[in-house]
Amino acid sequence: MTQAAPRTHAGMFTGNAPGGGDRTFHVFTTIAVADNTVAGTVWEVARIPSNARILPGSWIATDDLETASNTPTLDIGLAAVNGNITSDADAIQAGVTAATAGVTPLIANTSHQLWGKKAWEYVNGQTSDPGGFLDVTVSLLDFNATEPGDVSVYLVYQVE
Repeated sequence: MTQAAPRTHAGMFTGNAPGGGDRTFHVFTTIAVADNTVAGTVWEVARIPSNARILPGSWIATDDLETASNTPTLDIGLAAVNGNITSDADAIQAGVTAATAGVTPLIANTSHQLWGKKAWEYVNGQTSDPGGFLDVTVSLLDFNATEPGDVSVYLVYQVE
């Protein structure tokens, strides 16, 4: 797995003062996808607490990463840290097209049942909070990226 360095700024942290209440975090990560990046490549874009609530307003943006008629796709998943879960490559979002430039919400506006779920609740088969942290991943699937470009992930989450 390739690790992309999340970019944060002190001004991006909001929430209640120390000593109580929820705290909202914003993480922005850009992956520079090289020409002919192989399908199956996985990037780690953030490490979040397993009990983090992924909020609406989170998104993934992609450049057009293909020049042929093939359609590479991206899955956004959650991976184990120190073996605390069984990794789920498409836990958050599956099949985001990378054949055209665009922005896709991680939590669809029509999926109200997903709003406010804790990260561990997105993992297939997980029935309880494993504790610790989970890695948010982006996987390139189906076809190689035949054109270089960027993939950006903006993740908004809240910790109680």
